[in-house]
Amino acid sequence: MPRELRELYFDVVVCPDMTAEGTTTQASRSTGSSVPERTSLVYKDDLRIPKEIGPVMTYEEQRRASGGGPYFTPMISLGNKNDLDLTRETFQMLDAHLSIRVLHLLPAKSRLDDIECELQVVRLVDNPVYEALSYTWGDESHRRYISVNGQRFSVTSNLWAALRYLRHPTETRCLWVDAICINQQNITERNFMVSQMHVIYHNSKRAVAWLGDPTVQSEQAFRFLAKYMSEGPPLGDDQEGWQAVVENSKPMHVNLSTWEALLDIFGRPWWSRAWIVQEVSCSRAGWTLMCGSSEISGNHLSCILPRFFDALEESEVPPEAKTILDSGPFAVLRMRISRQDQLGNVLVDNRRRKAKEDKDKVYAFLNMVAPAITELRPDYGKPTAEVYYQTAVQLIVKGDDLKVLSICENQDEKDLQSLTSIDGIPRKFLPGLPTWVPNWSGDRTSSELWGGYISEKVACPFEASGWKAPEVKFHGTSLAESKGLLTIRGKIIATVEQIGRDCYGGSVSEAVQDAFRLVANTPIIVPAGQNGGDGILRSLTLDRDADGERTYDDIASEPPEITRSMHRAGIGRRFFRAKEGFVGLGPRRLKPNDKVVLVKGCHVPITLRAGLFKKETNKIKCENHAAVEVCLGLGCAKNFVVVAQRYEVVGETCKYPSPTYTV
Repeated sequence: MPRELRELYFDVVVCPDMTAEGTTTQASRSTGSSVPERTSLVYKDDLRIPKEIGPVMTYEEQRRASGGGPYFTPMISLGNKNDLDLTRETFQMLDAHLSIRVLHLLPAKSRLDDIECELQVVRLVDNPVYEALSYTWGDESHRRYISVNGQRFSVTSNLWAALRYLRHPTETRCLWVDAICINQQNITERNFMVSQMHVIYHNSKRAVAWLGDPTVQSEQAFRFLAKYMSEGPPLGDDQEGWQAVVENSKPMHVNLSTWEALLDIFGRPWWSRAWIVQEVSCSRAGWTLMCGSSEISGNHLSCILPRFFDALEESEVPPEAKTILDSGPFAVLRMRISRQDQLGNVLVDNRRRKAKEDKDKVYAFLNMVAPAITELRPDYGKPTAEVYYQTAVQLIVKGDDLKVLSICENQDEKDLQSLTSIDGIPRKFLPGLPTWVPNWSGDRTSSELWGGYISEKVACPFEASGWKAPEVKFHGTSLAESKGLLTIRGKIIATVEQIGRDCYGGSVSEAVQDAFRLVANTPIIVPAGQNGGDGILRSLTLDRDADGERTYDDIASEPPEITRSMHRAGIGRRFFRAKEGFVGLGPRRLKPNDKVVLVKGCHVPITLRAGLFKKETNKIKCENHAAVEVCLGLGCAKNFVVVAQRYEVVGETCKYPSPTYTV
C-alpha cells in the first residue's frame, strides 16, 4: 500500500464499554478452492460411518470426560424419587466406538395402551437398522409418561403422541429419538452426540418427520398429495424416474379448500425448526412426512413441490400461502438440492428458524458446511454470548473478510420490545454481546444487503473496499479474556449530519416523502448526468430490485417494482445526509455525528459511534497537535502514525452516488 494511502488509515477498536490488550491474529487468505457438493462428502463403504466432516471427540477426550471410565457417565436423575426419568441401568455405558442408544418401541394392539420401550446400545460399525425421528419438542410443561426399561420416563406431549402413532400392532419398531437416546443431563455426552447427529441421521434407515396430531384438514391434504403422487411409480422407486413422470404430468389445480388443507400441514411448527436442515439433508435413505397415521414420501414430495409455483399463480390463494410455503416445504426443497456453503451464508439463510436453545441457532448448522470448522464444537455449558462470539471470530478467520460486520445491528432491550409490539416478531436482547457480533437468537430488523452473505443474480452491487484482506486483531481467545474488543483497519469517509424518520411499520410513500423533505433546498452529491431524485431513489432501493436480480436502471420505468424494492430495503433503516453531501441508507439507530467508515475486508461501509471511553483512548503521534479532533480537522492526517479509538458498531451503511469504493 502506498505510504500516502496508508497514512489515511486508523485502527478502529470495535467493542462494548470495555478495554483490553491482547495478541494479533491475521486472518488467512482463502485458497479459493471450490465448495464440494453435499453428495461429494464420501462415506466409507465398509463401515457406513462418514469421514470426519465435522467436529468429533477423540477417544482420549471421551476417556477424560468420563473420569477415566469407558466413555460417558451413565447416571441421570432429576432428583425427585416420584419423577425418576432413567436409572443407571437404563442408560447403559457406551463403548469406545461410535455407539448410540436405540429405542425399541414395543408393539401394542390398541393406541390407548401404555407406551413401553427398551433402550439398547448399538455400534454404528455393526450397521444397526433404525429410523431417526425428527420432531418438535413442544411445550416442556406439558408432559406425559412412558416406560423405558421398566422405569417411568417423562416426555413432552408431542413426542408421546408421535410414539403412539409410530407404534406397530405386532412388531417392535427401532427408533433414534434425541430426547431419550441422549443423556440430556450429561452435558459432556450431549455435546458429543449433538456433534455426531449428522452421522446418526445418515446411517438411519430413514428419517421420519412428525408433524403432530391429525386434523380434518390435514387428512384432506394427505389424500390430495397421495392422489397426485399415485401418477408416479410406487414409493421408494428411483426418484429421478418418478420426477420425470411428475414433470410430464398434467398441471396441478388447487382449489381454495385444498389450499387451506395444505396450509394446515405446511404451516406446522416442524417446518420452522433449525435442526430439520441437518436431519432432512443428511438422511441418506430419504425421509417420510407423517401426521397422525398418514404418511407420504418426503423425497417424492420434494419432486412435486415445484409444481406448486404454477398453482400459486393460477389459484385463489390465501394471502399467507406464499410465505408459509416459502419458509416451509420450499425451504426443505432447497436444503435437499443446495450445495454446501460457508457458515455465514447458512446462518443468514436460516436465521428465522426456531430452536429450543439459542445456541442451537449455530450448532444446528455446523455439520452443514464445508470445509468443517473444527474450532467450533457444540458446548451447552458455554453462555450464548460466548458461543456467538466464537462464531463471529471464525467467520472472520475462515472467510478472510469482515462481512460479519454487515449483519450486525446495534440493539437496545427497550427498542427490541417496542419493535415486537409493532410487528409481533419476538426478539431477545443478549447483554454483554459485543456490537460487532451478530445476535443469532432473533431476526434482524432490516433485510440483508445483497453481496454479503446473501447472493444475487447480478454482479455484486457493493464492493466498498474492493477484495482486500482485512487487518484484524483479536484481544483474547474468549469473550471474557478479550472483553469484547476487536481491532480492525479502516478510515472515515463521511459523517452523518441529518437523519430521516424511523419508518418502521410505516408506508413506503412516507419514507420517500421524508427523504425528499430531508434534502429540500440542500445540495447533494450525484454523478454527472444524474439528478438528485435519481440519487434518492437509488439509495432507497439499494440500487437493486427486491429480488436482487436487476439494477435500478432496469426497473426505473416500473413504479410497482420500485415500490417493492424500497419496501424491502427501507424496513429497519433510515435515510440520511452526510456533511460531505452524500445521501444513503443507514441503520435504524443512526444518530447525527455517527461516522461512516470504510473497513478493509467489508463489502459495505460500516457506521461506527464513539464509545464511552473516547477521552481516555485517543492516542495520536503528531508533530503539530495533541488532540485527535484538532489534528483531523486541520487536515494533518499525513502526520499521525495511529489513532486508537473505541467504537460501537451501529450497522451497515450504503451511501450514494456509488456503492463501490476502492482503497
